[in-house]
Amino acid sequence: MTKRNVLKALAFLAGLYFVLNFFLPEKLGGDFDGYEVHAPAPVLTAEGPLLFYTGLYSDRLPAIGRLVAPTGAGDAWSRSPDKPVIQRSVFVPDDQAGMQQLDAVSAPDGLHLFYMGADRDHYLTLCHAVGNASGTAWEKKAPVTFTYARPLPPATQPAQHRNGVLPGALEYFAVDRSDDGAWRFLLLLKTTGKGTRPWLATGTDLSNVALADDPLIPTDIIPLNATTFDARPSGDGFD
Repeated sequence: MTKRNVLKALAFLAGLYFVLNFFLPEKLGGDFDGYEVHAPAPVLTAEGPLLFYTGLYSDRLPAIGRLVAPTGAGDAWSRSPDKPVIQRSVFVPDDQAGMQQLDAVSAPDGLHLFYMGADRDHYLTLCHAVGNASGTAWEKKAPVTFTYARPLPPATQPAQHRNGVLPGALEYFAVDRSDDGAWRFLLLLKTTGKGTRPWLATGTDLSNVALADDPLIPTDIIPLNATTFDARPSGDGFD
């Protein structure tokens, strides 16, 4: 086989990989959420309640879908549009392996969707996308960046991550936006030797969200092998 034919074969295999992994599954047959659905994220908009969720075409092909509320008694939530509103990135690594755990927030500039994206090594990043008021068109933004004022001991100092330097591995989150435009995040961070603890982070700029000096609760209260998490704002904190 000549060098030219080898390059053609490699180009064909690369194209086949992207077709099987990133093209809309319905173009290949089937629904993008036919295998499994999880991670519901409800949000109230001017057009009514919406629900975003993660759907899977197979055990490794996720995308984010949109449901609209029923219009009459006995009606069911309906998928609209039929195709995903957010898919995995082809070139940006943050969510190439998929997305999980969503939270949606309605703001004056549109809808904000936050989700945990997984790269090919299944390292999680808190990702951010901004959509129109109806949630049908989205633009992915830079991941949320957190700052931590206290110096961390060298033994626990994590590598610089797309979400900044945190005193532990980010496992779960919840987010809210106050009327004055301030973002509030509740993060569950897992630290070696200290378990998983809740931390509060606040800021008006998603590229500079300040983490509190100490966790909200200093002891490990999160059960091992937790598979789901949710929290809603209550006063100055979360429940």
